[in-house]
Amino acid sequence: MDWQLCWTVVITGLVVVFVVLICLTYIIKGYGAIINGIQTRHSKNNRPDVPAPEQKPAAADLVPSASPASDEGIPQEIAAVIAAAAVYCAGPDAVVTHISRAPRQTGSAWRTAGLLENTRPF
Repeated sequence: MDWQLCWTVVITGLVVVFVVLICLTYIIKGYGAIINGIQTRHSKNNRPDVPAPEQKPAAADLVPSASPASDEGIPQEIAAVIAAAAVYCAGPDAVVTHISRAPRQTGSAWRTAGLLENTRPF
């Protein structure tokens, strides 16, 4: 066996593989830059004139004068904060009339783990 031919083939193969990988990397980066430029240009041209969103009132302005009813022993301060947060998120027309605790989840640990896994934020 000719060792010189063997090493020449191995080195040539490695060089060709890495050169092709580097070329593919630049092709993919160029393609991404082109698509990003097209999307940016397209979004700037097709953006309708949207008026500025309305300023939401401060949370202190949303606290109702009478706290919502709570049968479960939730303190009035906590009920007022929950009501203010709900009104702030839902809009000024929302009215919170009752606050109650969510029922405790009973079931297996597998069910709880599944709920935690599927409702975890990204």
